Amino acid sequence: MPFVAAQDGFANALQYVQNIRYRMHDREAGLEFDYSRRQANYRVVDLSAEQYRSKSMLIQFADGKGWFSAKQLELISAQHLVLPQLDDIRKEALRLRAAASH
Repeated sequence: MPFVAAQDGFANALQYVQNIRYRMHDREAGLEFDYSRRQANYRVVDLSAEQYRSKSMLIQFADGKGWFSAKQLELISAQHLVLPQLDDIRKEALRLRAAASH
């Protein structure tokens, strides 16, 4: 999935992915892990003191309302970031989940 704008403390963009299969079973070692179908976020940490000083970080304008604030939308546009297409992300996750179950 593509990198999209995100309110993150270390980067202005994240790549959201879903772990379709992530299991480890080793009886001899006593390991039983199953993290399948949990969300995982991948990010490239790209943060500088200048970004903080110039107030060009999306997280600096978070308002907790569940979407991007007007100032964040301005920054997203100025930095040519991609807005997350939530419906498309949901459809792709469902497609991958269905493919994994077959």
